[in-house]
Amino acid sequence: MFSWIADATHKTGNVEWNSPDNYFWKYLGYPLVTMDKYVVTHPGITSGTYTLGIFGKVLKSIGLIKTGDTSVLPGTGQFNVFSYIGNVYLDFGSFYFIAQMVIAMIVAYIYVQNRKNGGIWSAMYAFYSYAVFISFYSLQYSLTLFIYLFIVLCLIKTISKKSQSEN
Repeated sequence: MFSWIADATHKTGNVEWNSPDNYFWKYLGYPLVTMDKYVVTHPGITSGTYTLGIFGKVLKSIGLIKTGDTSVLPGTGQFNVFSYIGNVYLDFGSFYFIAQMVIAMIVAYIYVQNRKNGGIWSAMYAFYSYAVFISFYSLQYSLTLFIYLFIVLCLIKTISKKSQSEN
């Protein structure tokens, strides 16, 4: 599928498959190179703005969140992705593994509920799966997704409890 997309968008070039200049190997390598070059050397520089998404941008603009010099990071379009852990590392620095563990527990809970109950849990799991899949193509994997999922899950739980108590 990846090669079909690259052929359809004319990004394959005329390089042999086993060449290090082949589009496929470069594409797979960019996240590792950019993670090493731009992310690992700047732990915690964004101070949570990626995690909070639009809320983080608002808090930054009114001065409640101070970030480091983010001009050292490449802009969107220069590289495909850092890796899905890049934003977590830029937000939390060396404590990114704690954030990843919390995310993993949330995702595991959603997955188990999806397997047991289906329904709305399937939709929640689909949101997460979409973000992971798209992270291979662009910078759309965001921790904000988990904040939205949490809010939606709380609303659904509250509404379903209220409707059950009325019946």
